[in-house]
This record gives sequence, structure tokens and C-alpha cells, in this order.
Amino acid sequence: MHLASDGMMSAPWSRHMVERFVQIDIDLFAVLSNGELWHKRLDESSWHQVLSEIHQIKAIAAVK
Repeated sequence: MHLASDGMMSAPWSRHMVERFVQIDIDLFAVLSNGELWHKRLDESSWHQVLSEIHQIKAIAAVK
């Protein structure tokens, strides 16, 4: 069994939450309320932070 937040900091988070999810094929992105962007493939269990050098991400746009 894997936690849905596997790879992210310990949940629950007292100061931020997932604002939106964006799925593109088997890739899932999560935009957090603190401006972080996280990614995981649906066939994997662990999340990874992406674009960590960019602060305050509020939305993403994707083209298939």
C-alpha cells in the first residue's frame, strides 16, 4: 500500500493544499497553494517536485 502523498513532504499540510490537478495521458501534475508544482506518473507511486527554482506557480497549461 502507498500513500497518495508518497514523495511529498509529510501530509497533512497545515499551511497549503493541492489547488488543482492536471492529467495529461499518464502524467499527473499538482499545483499546490504555496506555488509548488509536483508530478507523478499514474503507473508510479511517488511524487517529484518540478521547476523548484520557480516560486509561486498558480497554474499550468499543457498541449498534447
